[in-house]
Amino acid sequence: MLEVVLALGVPLLIGSTGFWLAIHENHKRVDRWDEAATLLEFEVTDRSRSYWGLVYLEARKGAVTIRIANAGRNRRHAPTRIVLSAQGPPGSAGLRVRRESTFQPGAREVEIGDGVFDATFSIEGPARVVAVLLDAQVRDLLTRLNLACSRVGIIGHEIVVELFDGMIPDVLPLLLDIGEGFIRKLDEPRKHLADNARQDPEPGVRVFNLRLLARDFPGEPETGEALRSACADPSPQVRLQAGKSLRAEGRDVLLDLAERLVDDECSAQAVAALGEGLPSERAQEVLRAALRWRRLQTARACVERLGRSGGAAAVDVLARVLAREEGEVAVAAALALGEI
Repeated sequence: MLEVVLALGVPLLIGSTGFWLAIHENHKRVDRWDEAATLLEFEVTDRSRSYWGLVYLEARKGAVTIRIANAGRNRRHAPTRIVLSAQGPPGSAGLRVRRESTFQPGAREVEIGDGVFDATFSIEGPARVVAVLLDAQVRDLLTRLNLACSRVGIIGHEIVVELFDGMIPDVLPLLLDIGEGFIRKLDEPRKHLADNARQDPEPGVRVFNLRLLARDFPGEPETGEALRSACADPSPQVRLQAGKSLRAEGRDVLLDLAERLVDDECSAQAVAALGEGLPSERAQEVLRAALRWRRLQTARACVERLGRSGGAAAVDVLARVLAREEGEVAVAAALALGEI
């Protein structure tokens, strides 16, 4: 009889002990979440009453809400999932930011011009919303979250991360900074785009914001001010975008880019953007310099410009190019002569 009692009682005792230990651990876990949220001045609005299985805590600070929960039912060492909700500007419901490794083929991905960030995350959503929300500060915060968490992403108005509890005191302030930043950008998209175009440390992002300003807010004071300021930007790419967007007012900027030959691609695009605004004589001067310094994209653009202008002088120049050059420049010269 004793053997039967022991055979039945010992497993029940062990199981019961494990059950109460799990409840005790989960209770302490929610208490730690509560403490981390309270330190950031969140007001706890709800928390688990039962501590078996799925446990959670909900809190609010102003217009920002968080929900903290274990990411797997009945798993004592499941990671913690934090979902922070904060209303963004109109259209932000369509925003998706995920790790690049989770990118779905066929989705319409947005490149914002920050090479490292674009390689780390896949971005979907309205371009204007993407530009306004993913400024330099938010990109830095998301990059830091990506290093600290096993999962990180933005789905509409929600920032979602998964991590282990020990990282929560470090991660929660970063999430709060993103959420409060979203709320500050609820209105005045022109101002935020103009600020990004002037201040972002990445030239590609400054170009992205300038292009959106010129496309979505042509003729607005903020747009004109940002474009004129960008004419003195240290990046040729930014000056090129400003010159193209300013049209006649940007002609001098484009001429300077075409003639300086600092960046072959930018100089070539400046020549193409100038079109008839680049006189044939100056196009010949740029062509000679481009060939001397082997800026072949610019040389090809000048050859194409001369082909459209025609005239005996252009024919002589193109014939010499065809005789001396090889590859794409020679092909362009032959086509240009054919046009004339």
